[in-house]
Amino acid sequence: MPYSRLLRNVVADSGYSAKQIIEECNKMGRKIDKAYLSKLLNNKIPPPSEEVSRVLANICNVDERLLVLEGYIDKAPKEIKEIFNSIRYMTTISALNVFSNKLDKKVLEELEKEMNQEPISEFLVSFIDNKANNINITDNGMELSVTNDNSLKLSLTEPMSLQVKDDSMSPMIPKGSKISLKIEEKYKSGDILAIKVKKQEDFIVRYALFNKDILTLTSLNPKDFEPVTYNEKDIIILGKVERVIIEIN
Repeated sequence: MPYSRLLRNVVADSGYSAKQIIEECNKMGRKIDKAYLSKLLNNKIPPPSEEVSRVLANICNVDERLLVLEGYIDKAPKEIKEIFNSIRYMTTISALNVFSNKLDKKVLEELEKEMNQEPISEFLVSFIDNKANNINITDNGMELSVTNDNSLKLSLTEPMSLQVKDDSMSPMIPKGSKISLKIEEKYKSGDILAIKVKKQEDFIVRYALFNKDILTLTSLNPKDFEPVTYNEKDIIILGKVERVIIEIN
């Protein structure tokens, strides 16, 4: 979620008008005008300075970390955004697995959609606010630790895993098998990647071919699964396939 969308939600929930917010900002020593606020709300300019974000958060009575973190993430390189999005998606899947046998499929799908649409800053703050020294997500091989100074430390203890839902990469990766993923800072053509298209619910596994900001995905079964092309801004790279695990009944 871009900073502008989060800010619009924060302002709407506050009940303040744009005029009131501008007046309060000026009182707090951060002078902004109507045009500037409008550009922030409509994603016409990059997120403001950390100081302005803190002032806006205090005026709207929300945790200032939300706007501060979302501002930094919005301006971060795409590789950083992909890592956070991948971690959030995998954490969501892990959390929903707990309820997979207890909730209706449609309810689970709605929960997954809602959890993956929340601002990344909300996802991070929710872990920071958990005072436990260690938060382990063993199914995905991740370890999230909250340090003594209440900051977040993330480490990948094991490759993450997901269950494959189609035969696009069979027989190398059969339907129903599990794949172990590794998150890397940069991926290359020829890698077998797990990809989450932002407007779709499920992920896909394909060979990747990079051409600047365009990613072409091909399968081992092109007759049934034709090549597809995406702009990198429209996808989340979950990770590179490292292992295939097949259960023998």
